[in-house]
Amino acid sequence: MKKICYVSQSFYPYTGGVSDYLLDLGKKLIKEGYEVHEVTLSTPETLRYEVVDGIHVHRFYRGGSQDTISEYGIFKENILKVCHGTKVRPDVLSRREKFGYRKYLKLNEEALKEIKQLNDEEHFDIIHVHDFQFLPLGGMLRDENITCPIVYTWHVPFLKTLPDEWKDFFIEYMNDYDYCIFSTEEYVEAAVDAGLDRDKIVCIMPFVDSARFNYGDDKAFRQKFRLDWAGDQAIIQHPQTRNDALSWVYYVLYGQKPAETPFMEGPPILFCVSRMDPRKGHATLIGAVPYVLEEFPYAKTVFVGNGSMTGKIISSKTRGGYVERLKELVRQKNLSRNVIFTGHVDDEDLRNGFAASFVVIQPSIMEGFGLTVTEAMMFGKPVIGSRVGGIKYQIVDGETGYLFDPGNYKQLASKLLELLENPEKAKEMGRKGKERAMKEFDVTRGVKDHLKLYARL
Repeated sequence: MKKICYVSQSFYPYTGGVSDYLLDLGKKLIKEGYEVHEVTLSTPETLRYEVVDGIHVHRFYRGGSQDTISEYGIFKENILKVCHGTKVRPDVLSRREKFGYRKYLKLNEEALKEIKQLNDEEHFDIIHVHDFQFLPLGGMLRDENITCPIVYTWHVPFLKTLPDEWKDFFIEYMNDYDYCIFSTEEYVEAAVDAGLDRDKIVCIMPFVDSARFNYGDDKAFRQKFRLDWAGDQAIIQHPQTRNDALSWVYYVLYGQKPAETPFMEGPPILFCVSRMDPRKGHATLIGAVPYVLEEFPYAKTVFVGNGSMTGKIISSKTRGGYVERLKELVRQKNLSRNVIFTGHVDDEDLRNGFAASFVVIQPSIMEGFGLTVTEAMMFGKPVIGSRVGGIKYQIVDGETGYLFDPGNYKQLASKLLELLENPEKAKEMGRKGKERAMKEFDVTRGVKDHLKLYARL
């Protein structure tokens, strides 16, 4: 039996793009005859070792120094910023020791200890490191004379516009790996342009397990978060608005307006599922909502998500209070009746939310890939996303949804209104999107791509 070791900062029970990616991939590889191990950071809420869906999960650095974790977070946040097009101080790399670089390496050294001990026991056939948090591990593993193939996947944007000194920093570490995986051809070309050997680069677009994203109980979601008509007294108490809203819902469901409006489940839901992070562009969607409400005063915008695992291990000044600022923006715009923040939801509620949604929005300012887009498409929902990163590779503009310029809330509002005013078009876009997602972004394709690479090794 072949044994593979994955390494990532986050894993189940913490949700997110990389966590879900590895969970879906790991479960499928087990069915292909692999034994799968995952090495990841621990938090006070997690076990040191457990088996999750057949994956052996090993967590390290339990109870580590908060100073180490915090300083690691400073350097990590600078990497995130520069990769997402946000300016950082020009001396971060030249004076890296002042910006947490030593602690960034320290955490990699702790991961190295865990992997080395496990490898002595398990004798892995492949070690596969994920994302920038553990980028230095390739060279560290080689220095320890670990001879199995070592693969690396870069999950955030890698653009030609990156500052040259940062490109050099990343590529120097990437050269220590046998192969490096990027999620789009745009990132591949940028890496080659930066000096990474094309022969050691593979493009594998991310994926989700369609079996997890094709069913849900829309009524249960509406009732839980009071998104049915009973939860909106303003509509119930205003007959004309109520009749217009109910007629619209009936039209969406049956393609025709009734002679007498029946009582339907609830208003249209504009659904946004994303980590609560300024880079995700939540404020852009909030800016679009007033324009939507002028025509559809009963529409609801629902934000699902909380912080990443980073919030559990790092006290981050850059992200602290972000949700509170968004809620204050909603209050200032007098949108509290129409904008709902659910926080984190479990998998069942997430599926139910997708099922209940009319359209899904991914308004990121910058995005590595954006798997929420794929998840929505699996549910047959039209998606409106910003024209960045992998989003523009998933959405076929005008066919499976719409693209808009990042930060342009008026443009986003016009796309939302186009779908709300033409629900049959929205349903057709959702149908085409599902066909595309099943063909291009299902885990079956992703597993084949990985197996092809592993066979090469």
